[in-house]
Amino acid sequence: MDEKTQQILETASAHDFDGHTAFLKMTPDQRLTWLDEANAAFLELYALANPELRVAEKPRQYGTDPQ
Repeated sequence: MDEKTQQILETASAHDFDGHTAFLKMTPDQRLTWLDEANAAFLELYALANPELRVAEKPRQYGTDPQ
């Protein structure tokens, strides 16, 4: 996670997560962008909480034993 994102999360309050994004007023393109960003944030935070579930950082070498 980059420093800016970490700083935002450290200074965020419960009000920042109360669902006031006006999702229903967004255009379809804005909704997709928001969902994409929310999903990326979820995956990054989930990986921090559960390191064994992280997406591999190195590309998988096909044709080799994964163990």
